[in-house]
Amino acid sequence: MAVLSAGMLAAFPAMLGGANAQASATAPRMQLGVPQENTWLDDWTSIAVISGADGIALTHVSNLLSLHGIGAMSMGSLSYGVFVENINANRAKRVLIDDATKNPYWLHVGDKSFDRADKTITVQINRTPDEYGRIKTDPRDPFIERAVREVYMSLNPKPGETTQGEPKWDFVKYIETAKRRYLDERGHWNAGYDFTVQFGATESKGAYYDYRGCVWDEGKECQLSGGGGSYR
Repeated sequence: MAVLSAGMLAAFPAMLGGANAQASATAPRMQLGVPQENTWLDDWTSIAVISGADGIALTHVSNLLSLHGIGAMSMGSLSYGVFVENINANRAKRVLIDDATKNPYWLHVGDKSFDRADKTITVQINRTPDEYGRIKTDPRDPFIERAVREVYMSLNPKPGETTQGEPKWDFVKYIETAKRRYLDERGHWNAGYDFTVQFGATESKGAYYDYRGCVWDEGKECQLSGGGGSYR
């Protein structure tokens, strides 16, 4: 569960005018937590559903509602329900619908559904993670470089550990990215990326592993969603 006090939807990230952004900038963002009051559901209502694997959109929705002075709360796993106080429900729905119409992301509000339409770019790499970092093959560093290293560390055992039946994923075959934009907590537009990185194994030429995730906040935030592939 994630709780937003007075505007926080921030466990996970609009065309806002400058006046709107300034007027609502004092509302706090959403944070993880659980309300202590047993009666909280009497005062809050679900207004939207958003993907739990999309940290960029969760961050964006958190900041968007906060900038409008709307407190929020989210809870879920594969998907997250977005909750606001009853008094703010209709206004929050209008804010989200207007935003997603102009800046689409996966979102369900009432009887309206939105999906992303991001352009995907594939960059062939075929280098080890260390080589990739040195050569700077992809101009989107440090965003994607951070993602590559996160995935590499998650796939390969740490020193002293072993894995059964898995090859060593020792080079990057390609990276597929889609550029996203989101509002930061100051109400400024920022860039992030969805990505799929495919690793290969020198010892097993047919083996591959695709790993998906997203990265934002100039590479400081990286959410890995998992993946799969062939070990042969």
